[in-house]
Amino acid sequence: MSSIPPCVVVVGSPDDERTGRASRLAREFRVPHLAFEDATGTFDSDQGYVIDGFPDSVEGLQGLLALPTDLVVHLRPPGGDPDSEPARVLAYYEARGVVVGFPPDADDEDIIIAVEAAVRMRSRAGTVAHLLL
Repeated sequence: MSSIPPCVVVVGSPDDERTGRASRLAREFRVPHLAFEDATGTFDSDQGYVIDGFPDSVEGLQGLLALPTDLVVHLRPPGGDPDSEPARVLAYYEARGVVVGFPPDADDEDIIIAVEAAVRMRSRAGTVAHLLL
């Protein structure tokens, strides 16, 4: 596990499933688990976090996706409407590598591997940026 605490957002899937997943990820990485409603307040991204929620508007979703994160985990509920506006926004960000989709029943370990890879990329990018200065 990386020594850099991850900043993760978990969206999609029903509340119980999503909240349980976010809670387990927060425990695994030893970072706070925040509800979406609390994420709009002040928090220290240097300490890492796992934010869980699914805003009820596209503007709220875009605001959530704009937070400083290493990875947005989208737990894709089965039978979702791919033509809905939130689904199109998530697909846009997923195509750009900001969002990674998982089935709701994906193993925690698969998501942990994706988060750790994202943190390693941030670490390398910071190292490269530091060397360029």
